[in-house]
Amino acid sequence: MKRKISSIIVVGIMLFQSLTTYPFITEAKENEQKEEINKPSKITKGLTNSLKYTKTILETGDTYDSVFPDSALAKVVAKEATGSENTTQLVTQADLNKIKSLNGYNKGISVLTGIDLLVNVTSISLNNNQVTDISPIDQLPNLVSLSVKNNQISSLILNAQNQLPKLTTIDIENNPDLNTIDIQDQPQLVDVKTSGYTGLRKLTTVIAKNNPELVNLGQYTIRNVYFSQVASLTKVELVNLPKVRKVNLERNSINELKVTDLAIEDLPLGENELTDTVFDNIQNLPNLKTLDLSKNQLEEVVLDKTDVENLPNLMTLNIQQNLAIKLINVQDQPQLVDVKTSDYKELSALTTVIAKNNPELVNLGYPIMQNVYFSQ
Repeated sequence: MKRKISSIIVVGIMLFQSLTTYPFITEAKENEQKEEINKPSKITKGLTNSLKYTKTILETGDTYDSVFPDSALAKVVAKEATGSENTTQLVTQADLNKIKSLNGYNKGISVLTGIDLLVNVTSISLNNNQVTDISPIDQLPNLVSLSVKNNQISSLILNAQNQLPKLTTIDIENNPDLNTIDIQDQPQLVDVKTSGYTGLRKLTTVIAKNNPELVNLGQYTIRNVYFSQVASLTKVELVNLPKVRKVNLERNSINELKVTDLAIEDLPLGENELTDTVFDNIQNLPNLKTLDLSKNQLEEVVLDKTDVENLPNLMTLNIQQNLAIKLINVQDQPQLVDVKTSDYKELSALTTVIAKNNPELVNLGYPIMQNVYFSQ
């Protein structure tokens, strides 16, 4: 009987121990699983075009071919840093810091992963390669000049998250896949060169905002902001560019436009697809004298006191060949002298013309006939 009782006690103790230790075992396994889930990988040296680039981290034992997975770029960097194209040699930040200028002309480079380690580089020229994504260049604090002509870049996107405080010049000529230019909050950027219209057949969007030093953006042979005859271009935003003096956006397909806080005197917007909302998106242009909206899709042209606040010096408005125009209402324009329309053949939809309190107005209507002229 005593043996039975002893056996029961021993079994009970063992069962109790197993039950009390089970939660700790389970918890330990769960913690191990959590550690595996949360444990970071060695490094994400580059993400796809749609994701933000992650800065490269140099680790002990890294070689040029491990840090720069593009073998052509690895050779160029190794040569510049050490004098040798041997990409199996160890790479150090001290050697990379020696690089002030990088020239990889026609080397077959396609991927720029790792180039963000060149923290002292001031000039990069990678013309005539197969580069598609330049986001790894976004983290170079001393970069002044970037040239990536004749590549396969689809987008140029710079904003306040980039660390390019000294960048002044970008050359992206002859990138036939270029569809987006979006440049914002670049404190020193002066000049962005693109191809002419024949090399911009895929460009749909141009945005430039809050670039205090920007002077030139567009076709490399013409100064100031110039995009003309780009049939694919539908969206343009130019905001707070105090040093831009001229803008030409004629003969595109623009249907979404914003132009504010510029010191320009003329704004050519003829031959686009702009509608009546254009007047709401042209604001704070105190020096603007001439506005050309000919050959668009305007139906109602209304200028009133609100527009005076945004366009206080407007003298000439061209609304010729807007075939759907129904209403012209121009009031309280202190400097307006001339409003040009088509002749009667292209005003078949026009029902109403109002002109009030315009002290300088001389011409309103068909421009060949001086003064106010609407006939037939």
